[in-house]
Amino acid sequence: MMKTIDRTNKAPHHELEWVFTNYSRYFDAVVGDGLYFKAPFINFCTEHHKDVVVVLKGDQRLLLQDAEGLFTQRAPNGQWTERRRTVQYWDEENFTSAEGVSKPLRVLHTLETEHCRERIAGQWKERDKTSSWYWATTFSKKRLPARDYWHAGHWRWDIENGCFNTTSTHWGLDHVFKHEPTAIVGNGTALTAGEGDRDRGRDLRGREGRLSRLP
Repeated sequence: MMKTIDRTNKAPHHELEWVFTNYSRYFDAVVGDGLYFKAPFINFCTEHHKDVVVVLKGDQRLLLQDAEGLFTQRAPNGQWTERRRTVQYWDEENFTSAEGVSKPLRVLHTLETEHCRERIAGQWKERDKTSSWYWATTFSKKRLPARDYWHAGHWRWDIENGCFNTTSTHWGLDHVFKHEPTAIVGNGTALTAGEGDRDRGRDLRGREGRLSRLP
């Protein structure tokens, strides 16, 4: 199981230390976006025996340049298709150019083409969208196949869309501005309880309305 972290969190070490202490057995790895590609963060996770999957962006120029230089010189390792998306991938281990990171990293690059059908100016039109992704991980190829690695890299956005948006829209869970475990738990508990009371109020009013219409 993997745990994802929100890029708006300004103090990931403190929260993760609390999570590692209390819930370590519930997950094996941490997934983060490009903001968390920092040597202290990656080393912190590996010191606690957790693997890391992070987006690789321009801030890590040396590692990104090494990966780009290698992958442009050879054909993709392979490809797969999921739904309307075709994915070509390049996957290699033992990169050591990430300054300060205590162990070699594995880089996955994907070129993704998604066939989309969109309504533009009242008409349905079909077109292909292409996106390019790079990720770095402490997982070896043996422990995490390329396709699972790709899924893990995109989980961050699945949770953003399917979890964070749902909880904020339907449960009233807004951003927590104090990054301290007790404050986070208290804030979440209060907001959830308040939203639950509001839902129960709507339900009761709906029942009363239905009952009043009975003969």
